[in-house]
Amino acid sequence: MKIPVDVSSVLSAIEETEKSRKASFRMHIFMEEAADVALREMVCNVFSSEEEGAKVFVDTFSSKLPAPDKKADLCIVVAGPTSFSASLYHQLLDDGFPTMVVTLCPNLLQKIAGMSDLAIDEADLVSAVSPDKVSATDEPQPFGEAEQSSLAYAMGQWLSYVYPDKRLAFANAFPFFRKALATESVKATAMQNGGIGLVAFIPGADMPLMTLNEAKMVLQIAAAYGQQIDKSRAKELIAVAGSGFMFRGIARQLVALIPALGSLTKAGIGYGGTLALGYTFIEYFEGNGDVKALLDKGVTLTKEIASGKRQLPLPSDLNEVKDNVLSAAEAFATRALPIAKGIVQVFVDNGLDGDKVAKASGKAVETLMGAALGKLR
Repeated sequence: MKIPVDVSSVLSAIEETEKSRKASFRMHIFMEEAADVALREMVCNVFSSEEEGAKVFVDTFSSKLPAPDKKADLCIVVAGPTSFSASLYHQLLDDGFPTMVVTLCPNLLQKIAGMSDLAIDEADLVSAVSPDKVSATDEPQPFGEAEQSSLAYAMGQWLSYVYPDKRLAFANAFPFFRKALATESVKATAMQNGGIGLVAFIPGADMPLMTLNEAKMVLQIAAAYGQQIDKSRAKELIAVAGSGFMFRGIARQLVALIPALGSLTKAGIGYGGTLALGYTFIEYFEGNGDVKALLDKGVTLTKEIASGKRQLPLPSDLNEVKDNVLSAAEAFATRALPIAKGIVQVFVDNGLDGDKVAKASGKAVETLMGAALGKLR
C-alpha cells in the first residue's frame, strides 16, 4: 500500500513534536488561605511533577499579596471568596502574567471583587461547576470525585487555550491535562480536514493533506500520553494515519450514491473520519495502550483493508443512510454554498496550500458540520 504523503514532512513533525514535548516551563501557584482545603490539595496534587523541565512554585497568602516568580510563564490563583485573590489576579495581569483563578465560589468571588472594581475575566475564572448553574447562595460548590474530574478538565482547557505553544510540555508533566489536549487536537484536525474536503475540487488532492494532518494528530495524541514515536517508524505512522483514510472509504461509497451533494458531503467525510480516528486513539491511550502495539496493529489492519482481506462494512440499510444525509444537506445547503464558493476562491488564490486553506475554512466548516451532525444524530 502506498499513501501519497511526503515522509520528510512526517519526519519533521516527529522532530518538532518531541521538541515541544520536552520544552521547559515555569509556573507559579498562589494558594489563598481562605480557599477550600480540598481544592488546595487537589490543585497541588495535579500540578506536581518530577519532569526536569517543569518548574512549579507554590506560595500561600492571605491579606499580604506575594510577588511572582519573574520568569514564570503563567500563574494560578487558588481563591477563596475574598477580594485579596481578585487583587492578586489583577496585579499579576498588570505584570504581564497569564493567570487562571480556580475557585469553588465563582459567583460569590465575582460579587466581592466587583465591589472593589476588581472583576475577574470570565475566561480566566475556572470552577468545578459552571457559575451559571449554581447561585452564590449555594457556594462553595460541592467538590466530590465528579467535580474534581470536571475541574481538572476545565483547567486543562484553559492551559491549552492560553499557552498553546507549551501544551505538549504541560501534558508531559501533568497527566490530568492529557485528555483535554488530545481532545482539542482531534477537534482541530477534524475541522481542518473538513475544510480540505470541502474545497479539494481536484480528485485525490485531499488525500495527502488529510493523511499528513492525521499523522500529526496521532503524534500529538501519543506525545500527550507520554508516548514517543521514533523517526524509524515514520512510515508505519503514515500507514496508521492512513487508516483514517480507509475509514473514509466507507463514506466515499455513499458519495457515489448521492453525487449531487458534492463538496458538502466530502466535508462531512473528512470531518467525521478524522473524529472517529482521533477518538479511537484517545480511548486506546486512556486504557494504558502502548504506542508500539498501536503502530503494529494499525499497520496490520490497514494492509488487510488495502489488500481486500478485510472488507469495509457498509451500513445495512443504504437507503436510510442516503435519506438522512440528504435531509441534513437540505437543512444547511443554502447557507453552505456561498461560504463554500468563498473558500474555493481562497484555495485557488493560495495555490493549493493545505495549511492556509484549512485555516481559512475552519470556521465555515464548524458552522456547516455543526448543523449536519446535529441532523444526523
